[in-house]
Formats: sequence, structure tokens, C-alpha cells
Amino acid sequence: MSSSYRSEADRIREQLPKNGKIVFVSGYFNILHPGHLRMIYYAAEQGDRLVIGLIAKPKDHPSSTLPDNDRKIALQSISCVDDVIVMWHGLDALLNDLKPEVVVMGPEHRGKNPAEERLVESYGGHVVYSSGASAPLAPNGENGSDSGTYRSNILKPIGYLDRHQVTLEQLRRYICGFKDLNLWVIGDTIIDEYAFCDAVGMSREDPTIVVRPLKSNFFLGGAGIVAGHARSLGAKVTFATVTGKDEPANFAEDALKKLDINGIVIRDEFRKTTHKKRYRAEGKTMLRVNNFTEQAIEEEAQQQIVAAFEKKAASIDAVIFSDFNYGILPQSLVETITRIAQRHNILVAADSQTSSQIGDISRYRNTWLLTPTEREARVALQNSEDGIVNVAEQLRQKTQAQHIYITLGGEGLLIHTTDVPEGSDEAWNNDRLPAMNQSPKDPAGAGDAMLVMSTLVLAGGGTIWEAAYLGSIASACQVGRVGNIPLKPEEIVRELKHEEHV
Repeated sequence: MSSSYRSEADRIREQLPKNGKIVFVSGYFNILHPGHLRMIYYAAEQGDRLVIGLIAKPKDHPSSTLPDNDRKIALQSISCVDDVIVMWHGLDALLNDLKPEVVVMGPEHRGKNPAEERLVESYGGHVVYSSGASAPLAPNGENGSDSGTYRSNILKPIGYLDRHQVTLEQLRRYICGFKDLNLWVIGDTIIDEYAFCDAVGMSREDPTIVVRPLKSNFFLGGAGIVAGHARSLGAKVTFATVTGKDEPANFAEDALKKLDINGIVIRDEFRKTTHKKRYRAEGKTMLRVNNFTEQAIEEEAQQQIVAAFEKKAASIDAVIFSDFNYGILPQSLVETITRIAQRHNILVAADSQTSSQIGDISRYRNTWLLTPTEREARVALQNSEDGIVNVAEQLRQKTQAQHIYITLGGEGLLIHTTDVPEGSDEAWNNDRLPAMNQSPKDPAGAGDAMLVMSTLVLAGGGTIWEAAYLGSIASACQVGRVGNIPLKPEEIVRELKHEEHV
């Protein structure tokens, strides 16, 4: 009977981080109540992967016991639960195969299960007796899983599609066509860590907020998630970057492999892989700590990226510069890649983020698309006085970009383009899209989703108006969750079918 759970145990072990611990809890969990939740949340804090062994319903059990599958679905909806296994073959067989490092039981079981305790101790595990009475009831509810009932918080603007002669069917065709596109992304690898905390209160010694860390989630961020979005949406993707020789770089390479992204990852022992840690409580980010190196990459690394790009240039449809201004994209590299792209008619898009760094979006010349925030555009032009449309036009003239988005946060997006109606005397055209998500959870990554979706649409032959619309939907999907999670085509198609408008 020892092999009854072997395949599930092997799968769980494969997904466990290096030196990670499996925590195990078992029970009927017929009707989930606060006591169950507290113990489950407590258990999740004791290791890296929480597995729940669900006692199968015996045939002669009272009809009031819910079916196994109903109880399993309820447990899976708890964000900190990683795996639920229905124990058809008993608890001992599962413990033998899984060998969890920590087994959590309620204090009422102390001394009543000596055989199970000896079994756990026999392979080096440890039994912890706790009800989790002090654990909060919702340590990570903002990152919970889907309940299964779809409710969109995304409202689309009335009149925009008609104004630009855009059809939903055409938008869906672009999404289906992403699989035929070959995209390059060049930029910074960032590891985003979200430390979810319980707000304890204010220190009596000094005016400091006191929190208790509960769980950390790690995500591939920066230019890495730009590549991740593109691959998940269907495109073939190559991601060129420079990292340190450290644990965050190992995490990044593993993430790229799982996403099936062709990574050109150059390791530099004198750099740190950028790591951003956000501390969150009550659905808000209280503090962000950045660990990074801010210096231009070596000439040798630049030459490696250029050589790889030039070798494949004939088959590349678009390249995105995703610049977080930590030195991965020095001007010489940008100019060389841009010249090669022009020779091969490769679409070039760029974003240069300066929320906490010093950058200049105007150094990206002759692109198809630039996507600065209003502040980034004004800083590049040293212009704090003119209206936003004049700022957009000045940036277009300075950079010779075909299209510019000025992203305005909660106010949405200004589209500024050389795509003018036939017969018009104007040299440029404008329109605006509102921020579509009515209940955003996390603004991080909104611009990345906008950038990659718009680039893919343009590379697939779409207009800037179509690109902006799908880009805005992608951005709205991204801000509706916490952390960088690659977008899926079905998410976007589902929102296109949803007909609520504003």
C-alpha cells in the first residue's frame, strides 16, 4: 500500500523549493469554520507547501457529511492551501509516501495518536500541536483563488470601438494570431516578492507600525514578466537580460524554463539581480524594499546580446525594450539593436520606468510605440507647464515615434499617433481610454501588460486604436490581482464578451 500516493507525493516534491518543507494537516473539514481556517493558516506559516489530507467519506457515514469533491473544492479555494489529497487509502499510507517535514494537529489530539507520531518521527518529521488560535482569519485573502463564479470589474467605454471602426471579431483574430509571432524582449530581470502581513498595531515605544509576516509569494517581474505575458498569450519569445550569480537569478531562470521562454541570461558575478520586496497588509502595500545594482552592463555582455539578435533578425517580428533603468540597456546597445531592427523592418516598442530610478524615455528613437507615464514624459522634456497633448506631441517630435501612450493611472490613457484620418490636414491624432478596472488590487505591472499586448497587436497588423483597446483590457486584468501573473488569451477573450460599459 506504500505506493498508493507515490505519484502525487513525487509531484508535490518536484514543486517544492530547494530545502523547502512540506506541512501536512488532515481531517474531514465537512463545514469549514473559523477554527479550521485558523489552524490552516497557522499550518501554512510552518513551511513552504501546505498539503491537506482529506478523510474520504465512508459509505456508512451520515448523509450530513458533504461529498468528498465538495469538501475538496472548498479547501482548494483557500489561498494558502497548495494541495488537497483525498485519503482513499488511509492516513498512514499518505504519510509514508509524502513524508511531510511538519504535521500539524489540534491540541485535543495530543497523546491520542502515538502510532502516527512515531511514524512521523521515524523518517525525521515533527508533529506540532496547535489550534492556530492567534492566527488571523484572512492572512492572504487578497490573493485567493477564483470561486468559480465569474464577475468582471472591467467596464469598457461607449463609442470607442465605433469611432475607430473596430470589431470584436477582429480583436479576437489578433489574439488567435499571436501564436505566429516571434518576439524579443530585452531588459531588466526583477524578482518581485510580496510579503503578506497581519497588522498588529502601533508600537508604544516609537510611532512605528508593527506587522507579523505570514507568507511570501515570489513572481518573475520587470522585463521578465513582459516576456512571460507574451509567451502565455501565445507568441514565441526570446528574453535577453543580465543578472547576478545569486538565488534570485536562479529563480528567474527556473521561471523562464517553466514558461517555455528562450532565455539569453548572462550572469555577472559583480551584479545583484534586482529584488523588490513589498510588505502588504489589509490589501495595501505599506513599504517596498529594493535590492539592486545600478550600473551599465559590460561591453562583452552587450556584444553577446547584439550578436544573438542579429543572427535571428530575419525571423523576428517585434522587439520590446523594457527598461527599469538599472543599467541593462545602455545607450550603445539600444542604438545598435534599433539600427538592426530598422534594417529588417522589425517593430520596436519601448518603455522606460522611472518610478524610483532616473531614466529618460526620449532616448528611445524611431520606435513604433512608446508608453511613458505623464511624469516620465514631462521629465524627459523638462516640461511641467504645457497641456498633456502638447507634451505628447513634443515627445513624438523629439523621438520620431509613430505612436505614444501617455499613461495616466486612474485617469486612463491618452493615445497620441501619426495615424490620422484620410484627407485630414493634421499631422497627428488623439483619443483617450478610461481606466477600465473599477476595483484594482495592485497597480504594479499594469504598464507591462499594456505594453506587451499593444506590441503584439501592432506586430500582427492591428491599428493603434485596436492595440490600445486590447492593451487597456490586458492592463485591467493585471491590476485585478496581486502580483505578476502571466496573462492568458482566454482571459482577454472573456472580457471582450463581457458587455458592461461606462
